[in-house]
Amino acid sequence: LLLGFFADRHRVTLLREPQLQLVLDAALFEPGPWKSAAAGRAPPPETIPGADRGHLTTPVGFLFNELVKSPSVVLEAVLCMLRVAVEKDVGRPDSANEGLILYLVRLAVRVESYLLFLIDHARQGSPAGASVRGLLPPTEKQMLATLEDLLARLRRELQTDTLRMLLTWVKWGTNQPEQGLLAA
Repeated sequence: LLLGFFADRHRVTLLREPQLQLVLDAALFEPGPWKSAAAGRAPPPETIPGADRGHLTTPVGFLFNELVKSPSVVLEAVLCMLRVAVEKDVGRPDSANEGLILYLVRLAVRVESYLLFLIDHARQGSPAGASVRGLLPPTEKQMLATLEDLLARLRRELQTDTLRMLLTWVKWGTNQPEQGLLAA
């Protein structure tokens, strides 16, 4: 929901604000309330809103849960924000959008790492051979193919336009006098 909100071309600029970056990071990457195996067998609430928030818990955290249940929604929003970051580039890192662009690249790379973990787990299982409740079991071939396709799209975006932009920044920075950007 939050990624969809910020994926809007106009709203994404709100993420220039470090406090909003922290809020989005907390919502995405903090695991949230843990769901026990017993709670996982409980029926859904009879009414909405539920009597308590127990039905909102997950066994592996919110981002893993979203990547398992609706990966396209998450990745489309991240890809949209990454494209906006590249569009806002002026060719050097000393613009008003520098912090926003770097945040969006970091966000995309962090989501990529979650996606990679999920794919590796679906391919090989956990290192100890145990199944992790809430992650994809190796039998989910269709979902694994979807995740691999989404990963390929995200990597293509990161390794083409985004990388080109960052390399342009490095080139610009190396041509500057030894003050400011690269001197620190």
